[in-house]
Formats: sequence, structure tokens, C-alpha cells
Amino acid sequence: MNTSSNNQRSQQPPIIGISGTFASGKDTLSKFLSEHYGYFVESSGDLVRRLSMARHGSIERPDLRETAEYYRKTFGPRFLIDTQIKHYNEQKQNFSGLIIHGLRALGEAKAVKEAGGVLIFVDAPIEERYQRMLSRKRDQEVKLSLEEFKRAEALEWHGGDTDSDFNLAGIKQAADIVLENNGSLESFLSEAVNRLKLPPAGQNA
Repeated sequence: MNTSSNNQRSQQPPIIGISGTFASGKDTLSKFLSEHYGYFVESSGDLVRRLSMARHGSIERPDLRETAEYYRKTFGPRFLIDTQIKHYNEQKQNFSGLIIHGLRALGEAKAVKEAGGVLIFVDAPIEERYQRMLSRKRDQEVKLSLEEFKRAEALEWHGGDTDSDFNLAGIKQAADIVLENNGSLESFLSEAVNRLKLPPAGQNA
């Protein structure tokens, strides 16, 4: 890698935390930043799924919520984030930084910012997100009606005022960058790159 590329990499945020509403584009943004900027991606959702399978033998959304709440309230609101940062640190020499996506509790967002990270919140109109959820066919989500989808989201929008509670509203308010994914994929990713002050994709290799 040349000096210019090293300088560009050194200016990237070392940690990016990505939160947002259901099916808003968090995974898409994480994958893009990983592929084009060398980030290692840790998914809070994947970690909770593994813990939920061990705890309940299920990854249905109510079990996922219970599992996340159990670990946050038993081991502290930073438990998931600290676990993911520890995993990253074991292999950080191979990557330019860490992305943690799927933050749901305000304490997780605070942990990312305290670690020197940038916090992004992604949103989009709920009807568009519902259709995206149906198309990705994950975790039995295709069985949810639009009204059930809205009720499930409401439980995570503001579940309480402690750092361990689900609180998407609080995370959005605390975010350094809020992205509205309501246009083309290209414009969404371009805005993310611009807001993060990254070089255009393809110019940082």
C-alpha cells in the first residue's frame, strides 16, 4: 500500500457504530464499508442470535429481545459492545477499523462513542422497510403483518430510560450522523461516504 493510501486509511474513523430502524439499510451500509474501506464487521444482531439459540433454542424476535435485555441487565449495558471489541482486537492488524451494527440500547451507543467511534443512525419510511423485510426472508419475519411490524418496532423505539433498555429514539438523538435511506442505493451510500469524510470508493485501495 502506498503512502497516500496509508494516510487515507489513518483518517478513517477507527470504530463506526451503526444503529437504526428495522430493515433500514444497516447491513447494506456495513457490507459496503467493509468491502471498500477494509473494516471488520461485528453484528450485534448475529451475536444476540447466537446467545438466543443457546438460551432459548430460538431466534424469534421476542426471544431475541429477551436475550438482549437479559445480557445487558445482567452483565451491564456495554456487554455486547465489549464482547465485539474484544473479538476485533484479536485480529485488528488485518483491518482498518471496526464496524458494530445493530445497536439497540443507549448504553451501547455511549460505549461506541467513548471508544472514539462515530455513531450512525439509519432510517427510512416504515412501509418501504416492511417490504424490504419481507424480501430478505429472515428469522420468520415474513410472517409479520405491517401492524405487527409496527408494534415490534415500537417496543424497541423506547423501552425505557436506562442504558440497558431498548432505546432507538435516544440513539438517533445521540447519533453523529443520521441517514435517511429513502432514495436510490447509490445516493444512500454516497451520502454515507461524504458524511464520514471518506475518500470515494475505489480511491483508497
